[in-house]
Amino acid sequence: MDSSSSYFCRSLATIQFGIARSDGHLSVNGDDLTFEPLNKQVGLGPYHLRRQDISHVRRDISRAEQLRDIDIERLEVELRNGEIYRFIINDSAKWLELLQPQTASVD
Repeated sequence: MDSSSSYFCRSLATIQFGIARSDGHLSVNGDDLTFEPLNKQVGLGPYHLRRQDISHVRRDISRAEQLRDIDIERLEVELRNGEIYRFIINDSAKWLELLQPQTASVD
């Protein structure tokens, strides 16, 4: 991704693989979805995904186990090759709409 380009949408997010998590920035710029970790030493990212490779996007809202008054919004992005990326992010409804496969341009 060209660093001189502006972001279409960018938010703080947490990527999750099983019990491993990493905080960072999730952004969409043109046809790319990018996760840049805040702590690059953790080993979870950066990830650069092509939007046209996304086959499904799902949203899940659940209650935090220890904090009963807090909802956790998760976004699950599945690629055509079967890889799944899970993000904890605020305003997941906006991201769900933004990342639907039909919104990506095709080469």
